[in-house]
Amino acid sequence: MLLLGSTVCLFAQNKLPYATQEAPIAQWTSFAANLSRFCKTYSTAPLDLQNRISDSLYQQCRTSEWVKDALNEQLKSVSKPWGKHLRPDSLTTAYALQYLRQHAPRVLHIGLGETDEYAHEKKYAEYLQAAQANDRMIGQIWQFVQSSPRYRNKTTLFITTDHGRGNSPATWHKHHGWVNGAEEIWFAVMGPQTAPLGEVENSAPYYQCQFAQTFAAFLGLEYQGDKAVALKISDLFIKRSLPPEQPITNKIIDNQLITKK
Repeated sequence: MLLLGSTVCLFAQNKLPYATQEAPIAQWTSFAANLSRFCKTYSTAPLDLQNRISDSLYQQCRTSEWVKDALNEQLKSVSKPWGKHLRPDSLTTAYALQYLRQHAPRVLHIGLGETDEYAHEKKYAEYLQAAQANDRMIGQIWQFVQSSPRYRNKTTLFITTDHGRGNSPATWHKHHGWVNGAEEIWFAVMGPQTAPLGEVENSAPYYQCQFAQTFAAFLGLEYQGDKAVALKISDLFIKRSLPPEQPITNKIIDNQLITKK
């Protein structure tokens, strides 16, 4: 997932007017290494050795000093069950919202991670609570998008996961290649280019490899990579019907034959 998203990230940056119009924001430390390889600019803002948000990454995206300081103050007091490995999703969302307000990027990737950590620890109740909290955070982002003249009715949210989970009580917390069910993922899309169909059942199968071209299509681009690229998921785009063909009529104006539709 990182490689796929980052490759599309680099492709879009080369096509968009300004490289700073694209920014990934996440809290898992592994994002930094991957995004720095495949993106011109990135902003994972991980915790550094002092358990603070990295100064250098904040400077890369030119975030105001008071925002960095405010989030670092919160980091001192919030619970950090996974230490420096993972920042709370709520702070990642707060940072993402602040970045949207200040820099108005055209593309923003947000990575949340608490559900995965709770699942690996086999804490199903906490896993559900984290999922519900993520749902509220996504709601906050959507509410901001719809309240902003820059983004309102012009923005698509694409929500997905990079892997599934086991489909039995004994394996639900796992997602390795040999775990049945882990190959199945879900995604949700909301925005002006997508019909509000609710939960879709009995549809044709879609594949993660189609996401790259789909992301590009939402930006009005056609993704071209070094290797063959899977087709976009066309069903996510509202099919615009062409205006009905007008009958052709001929008129004589000033001794000239005018063909008019």
